[in-house]
Amino acid sequence: YMRDIKQSVVDKGLKLVRDTFEKRVSRKRMTPKEAKKKINLVQGGVTVDSFRDCDLIIEAAVELMGLKKKIFKQLEKVCSPTCVLATNTSSLSITELASVL
Repeated sequence: YMRDIKQSVVDKGLKLVRDTFEKRVSRKRMTPKEAKKKINLVQGGVTVDSFRDCDLIIEAAVELMGLKKKIFKQLEKVCSPTCVLATNTSSLSITELASVL
């Protein structure tokens, strides 16, 4: 599931996913059926409620600790206790980020 605060950004991301798989099909690296199956696995929107059934979430917001903490707090409220929350941060403290959970 892909989320952003703007639906236009989500739509752009979903288009990129579609284009990537369609390119693989055009290069005979994937069948149209396989591509469709993979494309259908990716959904998007602007609410965190859609993450309710996820088993793994990788946060990929800009490198702002306050923003990342806010996102993790929101996710913790809707996700199951067994959901793995991960981040792609390259410079922020994971310990500090996890302190809000």
